[in-house]
Amino acid sequence: MLAIYNNLLSLIINDYDTPTLSKKEVLDITNTIYKKIQNNISICDFNIDTLKITNSVNDDIDDLLNNINKLDIKDEKEIERIDGINVNDIEVFYEISNRGLNDVTNRLRENILLNLQNITKSSIYLLDETYSTKWKQLKEQWTLTLTKIGIDYKYDDIKVSSMGGRGNHTDYVVSYLKDGEIILKKNVEFKFNASSINKLPQILQVFEGSLKFPKSYAEYYYDNYLDMYLSIDDKLYDIEVPSKEDYMKYVKGTKYECHNLFKKMKDNEETEKDNKFEIVDTSIKEYLKEYSTQCNLEILKEYLNKSQIDKTYVLWDTNTHQFNIDSCLYDPTLELQIVDTTHNSIIIEQGRIIFKLLLRWKNHKGILLPAYQISYKKKDE
Repeated sequence: MLAIYNNLLSLIINDYDTPTLSKKEVLDITNTIYKKIQNNISICDFNIDTLKITNSVNDDIDDLLNNINKLDIKDEKEIERIDGINVNDIEVFYEISNRGLNDVTNRLRENILLNLQNITKSSIYLLDETYSTKWKQLKEQWTLTLTKIGIDYKYDDIKVSSMGGRGNHTDYVVSYLKDGEIILKKNVEFKFNASSINKLPQILQVFEGSLKFPKSYAEYYYDNYLDMYLSIDDKLYDIEVPSKEDYMKYVKGTKYECHNLFKKMKDNEETEKDNKFEIVDTSIKEYLKEYSTQCNLEILKEYLNKSQIDKTYVLWDTNTHQFNIDSCLYDPTLELQIVDTTHNSIIIEQGRIIFKLLLRWKNHKGILLPAYQISYKKKDE
């Protein structure tokens, strides 16, 4: 970017030979254009030599700023960008977004980490006047963390591949290579705004019917509480309810349009909300009171085997601006034991660790996707 800046400065000095233009004004004009290029150009196909400034200062600057995205810059290495990542996106690691934007910002963070190694010293991210310090800090911390994970191995390259999405239980596979050959692979899960997995609201989510209780909670809710929920809302009490078989198919999804029942329930959620929530809370409490001790622990172990064995958690702490490394101490050779039931959770222990299976509705309370949100804690922490 330095070459672009110097060319801009030279062009402005050469094209403005009026005695009224001070050195400070020339620098101010150059800095204004330069910052606009830094923050707005995404396609690097611009030939700086074709940029000409021939009229008044204000007219030319206005033209440049209004058309900045149309400029073609030919200095790809100096203004290198990654698709889908803007310079100011680094703020997602330094600011906590509101709950409604969690999914969007989490995907952006994961994309940044996936591409962070490809950001070179000459890229705009590390040269930007406003954001380069944060980009450098994140890149240094990420490199240091990947180095710590593979500290016991001798390698000469690291590759990070994405493994996110439904059905996968990890965000990345980190490969350590020696002379082009993979000598180590690590499953890495990224978590934001935490210092350890003890403090995470969940390390695993399982649809409640998957744990194979004698009767699923969704079926229990349909049989005993759904009509009660609908009856207290004038817009729902006479609505057509699907058969139990169809309901059990729909309720594990996330699309409210799958049936008019779910769409209307969501549209009218605010009506008698407190009473509706009380019904749902009661249904969870009564279900666990009756069935919690019959949780199929072998099936739970299968989920833990798939999701926790040989996984490394990398957690970004927004207070210290550092990554922490953690892992679940789950041992597939040891038994799990149900030790307690609360109004909404099943408490399971294994040695010095505790799993809390919180039964809750993931897509609006009492409407779609009842699931166990599984958190983890060490007894001595």
